[in-house]
Amino acid sequence: MALHISETEFNNQVIRTVQDYLRKQNPGIGGTGLRPPGEMMWQWGIANTVIANASNGLTSPGSGEVEVLRMDENKKLERSGVKHTGKNRSESVSIAANTLVAIARLKGEWVIMWSDCAALANPPA
Repeated sequence: MALHISETEFNNQVIRTVQDYLRKQNPGIGGTGLRPPGEMMWQWGIANTVIANASNGLTSPGSGEVEVLRMDENKKLERSGVKHTGKNRSESVSIAANTLVAIARLKGEWVIMWSDCAALANPPA
């Protein structure tokens, strides 16, 4: 007796199997980019635009483009090409373009958790 499933169902099943395997092989999930639901993932980034302060930290955050930085083989941060919309929930801090930031994925959005006080003098190209 043959079972028939669609190609989409098959592909989704393969993806779930691989994700499950990676979680079991990497209990800390380090390096895979996969995180259990609710777990924060922090990344270094650079603000590509000015990110205004929130007019209301609970309901109206500032937002702008943040590019994720990765570490090269010499342990230097470089641009990755991966960009997210970063949310700034601070009502008292705006962020200049080319400022080093730390972002975390929280409840479905990338939130700026920390920023330097000023733009980098020599931002990565």
